Amino acid sequence: MTSSRYARESKDAPRAAGAPPPSPGRRLRVLTLLLALYAAGAATMALMRGGGSESKAAVPTPGTDSWNAALDEQARRIRGEVKEDVAKERHVSEERVARAVKQVEDARDGWKAAVESGVKRADDVVRNAAVRADEMDGKIEDVQRTTSEMRAGVDGLRLAVKELQARPVGVAPASSPSAGPVKPGEPPPDKPPAASGEPAAPAGITKEAVREKIADLSNPETKKVYSAAVFLGKAGDLEAAEPLAKLVREHKDYMVRMTAATALGQLKACDAVPTLLGAFLDKQASVFLAAAQAFAQITGFDAGLAGDSRLRSREDAKSKALQYWAAHEAEIREKLGQPKSASAPSEGGSGGSGGGDSK
Repeated sequence: MTSSRYARESKDAPRAAGAPPPSPGRRLRVLTLLLALYAAGAATMALMRGGGSESKAAVPTPGTDSWNAALDEQARRIRGEVKEDVAKERHVSEERVARAVKQVEDARDGWKAAVESGVKRADDVVRNAAVRADEMDGKIEDVQRTTSEMRAGVDGLRLAVKELQARPVGVAPASSPSAGPVKPGEPPPDKPPAASGEPAAPAGITKEAVREKIADLSNPETKKVYSAAVFLGKAGDLEAAEPLAKLVREHKDYMVRMTAATALGQLKACDAVPTLLGAFLDKQASVFLAAAQAFAQITGFDAGLAGDSRLRSREDAKSKALQYWAAHEAEIREKLGQPKSASAPSEGGSGGSGGGDSK
């Protein structure tokens, strides 16, 4: 292309005066020079890329097999370099992806641990709430059961009052106006013993009715037990003393224990004294007060208990009452006409504590 342009420019250029016309041999020399310069440049570039070992080889001529082989070798070298660059970039990209994946996994594990911790805390809260709800249900059930027992007790007392009102009223034996509580160490006031050995029963109360009420003391219905205990206290039959004492010792309802202790005082049952002394340690104030009153009715001894008496005070009162009973039992039994039987409980027995004690 250069030679053609050179030829065209040479043809169009004005010929200098006296200059000889261009010869074809000169043009060929110029074209050969240009091709040699081009080949030299290409060889130099190839030598610069090929290294020192190739500098000793002869410069290939364009268009020859050696020239084509050199171009192929250069292409292979370029492709190798490109592959190395691609492999390096891929390795760098894989490392970046691996770091990103690890960060995602760490974040996922953190969120998972946080969620599990939250779920565990929520489960603990729900479990504690359920336990508290169960405790509240138990307390509510206790309150309902206590309320039912109180209602049953009130119903039993009402029934007992109605039955007593329906019974004919008997004449109570006259008591000495000077009779009263006896101080410790003093003998009981003189009382004429009953002719039959037990308090006189009110008119209209039969032995069959007494035994029927004694059987009712074992009834599972609390109101019937109340009614029977009240009836037997008024009936004056000492056959009911031991069944009533058993109620004081063993029954779970404190109102039943209180009513039975009151009935024993009305009967003046000497055989029930150990049970009454044991009831001084009952956990319910109404029970130990009823037992102290019953003991005072039998012996005339005032134990000095009050509703707020502590356990130690009640133990001291029991000890003093026991000493008084041991000293005057024979005298009291003789005056009440209740000789001591072989089956009577021994003095100092615990009787019944009525379900335990609370300080």
